[in-house]
Amino acid sequence: MSSHRKNRRPSRRLSARQLFCEELERRSLLSVTATLNGSELDIVLDASSAAYIRVEGNEIQVGTKHDKHDVTITGGPATVPETTIIKVTGAAGGAETVTFEGGHDIALNGAVTVDSNVESTVINRAITAGSFDIRSNTFIVVSEETTSSVGDITLLTGPSGSIILSNNLTSAGDVNLFSGETLKVGGAINASGDDVRLVAGDGISQTGLITAANLSARTTGGNIALNLANQVSGTFAARAAGSVWLNDAAPGTLIVGQVAVGPVGFATTTGVVSTGYAMITTAGSLRVNSAIVASGAGDVNLKATGTLVVAASILATGDDVRLVAGTGMSESGAIVATRLSAVTNSGTILLIGNNNVDVFAASNASGAVYFKNARAGSTLTIGSLAGFGGAFGGVTGVVALNGDVTIVAPQQALSLVNVVHVGATGRIRLLAGANISQTVNGKILGGNLLVRSTGGQINLATDLGDSTQLVANLVSNFAAETTAAGKSIKFYNDGALRIGAVAGNGQVAGAAGIHTANVVGALGSGAITVRALNGLNIAADVRTGDVNNSAGGNAVSGAVRLQAGGDLTTSGGASVGTGNATVSSVAGRVAQVGAIGLQSLAHIYNVGGGGFQVDAGIASGATVSSSNKAGILAVKAANHTQIVNGTSGRLTLGTVSSDSVVFTPGITGGDVTVS
Repeated sequence: MSSHRKNRRPSRRLSARQLFCEELERRSLLSVTATLNGSELDIVLDASSAAYIRVEGNEIQVGTKHDKHDVTITGGPATVPETTIIKVTGAAGGAETVTFEGGHDIALNGAVTVDSNVESTVINRAITAGSFDIRSNTFIVVSEETTSSVGDITLLTGPSGSIILSNNLTSAGDVNLFSGETLKVGGAINASGDDVRLVAGDGISQTGLITAANLSARTTGGNIALNLANQVSGTFAARAAGSVWLNDAAPGTLIVGQVAVGPVGFATTTGVVSTGYAMITTAGSLRVNSAIVASGAGDVNLKATGTLVVAASILATGDDVRLVAGTGMSESGAIVATRLSAVTNSGTILLIGNNNVDVFAASNASGAVYFKNARAGSTLTIGSLAGFGGAFGGVTGVVALNGDVTIVAPQQALSLVNVVHVGATGRIRLLAGANISQTVNGKILGGNLLVRSTGGQINLATDLGDSTQLVANLVSNFAAETTAAGKSIKFYNDGALRIGAVAGNGQVAGAAGIHTANVVGALGSGAITVRALNGLNIAADVRTGDVNNSAGGNAVSGAVRLQAGGDLTTSGGASVGTGNATVSSVAGRVAQVGAIGLQSLAHIYNVGGGGFQVDAGIASGATVSSSNKAGILAVKAANHTQIVNGTSGRLTLGTVSSDSVVFTPGITGGDVTVS
């Protein structure tokens, strides 16, 4: 008995924790090392591991399977303690698959971590945890709803792996998905107050919606197509070796900007860069704070139901840019493209940044259009741009039926190939650094027209000598000026016309009447030719530039030719005149005042001062010879012509030449009175 007592082992009492750890050790069969460190369960798998883990009530059970190299985590009816963490670590080169499944949803309040040495992870049962960081080499399958209650959800595969997302991800923090190959968002991603970062090797697409404060998407070899009714309330950024398409149904302001760096594998993304097209549509407003670059063969298409603000560059070199907004757009950045179109239903189109385009077209249903092109050289064309998809219709010309149009190309020529159209009281202001011209289809329709050139001629008539080539412009009031030496102004109006004053704005200085530049040298000043289908009223001065031949050669001030289908009149003290000519003291040099030609199918008369003048302005430092001529006034009218001289008007003729006035009988006769 005493011997028995002597040899008997003393009994020991084990705590629940000790019993749990012994059970983990017994079941591991040396292929699984599972250690309960406080409330953290660390599971280390070697290359031959075959184990299972069961979450049952307040226990986490670990066992082995002998037929395959798997770890299975199943759920019980209760939630494990609040701080419980599951961490699965695979040996390098292992072939394990970690599967979350079972008859019950899995509920953890701690973190779930699977490291990148595990080949695959499959979520076949709805699971909730504090956070997820699952990195598997080959694939990650999410076929049941996965929810983080505290932190982020990060799913990351190896460079040749794939994420198969067929159910929802809901996160209290960020959602980060990295798929080495294609990433298809087949379930909804909800990170409404945080960031969603998507990275894929072969393209990103969706059949599930994305809700996020900020969204970034990156591919190294495919398109980004996020074209459903996503809800992005903050910032979007993307970089794709292909095209980028985002549709945002959120009502606020979507910003193209910067989405901050995430975990390893998720870099900072700034702006939108694509090698194909870039298209962003939003149900709210859109603000471009970082550059959008379509570096390959692709267009940039932006559409906002609210306002559109371009505060950074949009670069589509060699391709097109389409801008659509519901309530106006503005720009402080730069747009570089072959063709640019802008459309809004209300508000103002204000694109006066450092733009560089070949063709511009715009439409504003109830507001003004302002456009400035900063390119040096070549020609800015007012033309057309075809549509793109259902959201971007084609645009032809520049139309603002209830507002003004201002088009500025200070270092270029300007060519109107398609219509420029405003309402009956609207103003059209055109400014170019070289020639301003139009084709037959590039007609101008509006109330007031102001045209300025700082380096070329203004030809808004095509060919006045050929009625088949006349452009059917139709405006009420016209003013124009060229400050380029020797350059002329031509204009044809398909109705009655008043030559008067047109106010300027911040882009184009105002003008009154029609003027060509003064010239010093052999080059003559530019001529002025105006033709109106109906009556023509001169309410502001029409005058060609002065000439001075002191620099050599002969100089002739430009002629003025006015033709009206109705009465041709002056009013308000306005005058029609050619520039003065100054003769050099060098013998043999000639200066001559240009002619004025007046033609009317009705009456020609002046009212209230002013009148028609061929200035006697032959100033000379040498003997005036017969070669130095004052201008000729040529008059042709179908009916009575009255040129009043005196207090109510004047006819000023040169005195050097005896052939200063030529009266041509009217088409049906008529008389001429000079008083």
